[in-house]
Amino acid sequence: MAIDQRNSFLWTSKTNNTPVNIWGIKLGATLYQRHNMGIGLYSLENSSTRQRARDMVTINEDLTFKYCTAFYEYSIIDVKHWEIGIPMEAGFGQYTIKSTIQNTDLQLPVHKGFVIPTGTALDIYYKPTRWLGINVMGGYRFVINNTSRLNLSDWFYSVGAAVYIRQIVQDSKYFLKKRNYRKKVRACC
Repeated sequence: MAIDQRNSFLWTSKTNNTPVNIWGIKLGATLYQRHNMGIGLYSLENSSTRQRARDMVTINEDLTFKYCTAFYEYSIIDVKHWEIGIPMEAGFGQYTIKSTIQNTDLQLPVHKGFVIPTGTALDIYYKPTRWLGINVMGGYRFVINNTSRLNLSDWFYSVGAAVYIRQIVQDSKYFLKKRNYRKKVRACC
């Protein structure tokens, strides 16, 4: 399990890039020591303003972007304190853009759509303990079925933490077995 914050940019047809944070959570499993797979759930809410060129009206836009991905990552390097992999992901999502004219609060038509986000990255984990890790990831998100008003494809980077639940469970079981064995030895002798 990992909490994931992906810092990225949004490009609109009328303005320059806007920095955004995409928050999410990844749940997965490791198979055969080097194959990681699972799902990720992500959400973005962003507010911005833009000038409409034809009549110089200021428009407030609220974007909601939510998506789910399935990912696969092969760990190229997996040693005691380091793990380096290349994840690939593909998913499905939805965006909604609600717009209002700034001074009048007049609602403009809502734009909704579905998108297919894909991506790949370089994923680096530093594991100071067996149970916790620090994650740094950088890559590119390409969104299929993008709208002309909003470009959701761009470079991203992520910094986060990881909790290795499998390792916690294994160590807890080992600790309990070891403690029970010691109790039996003491009771016996």
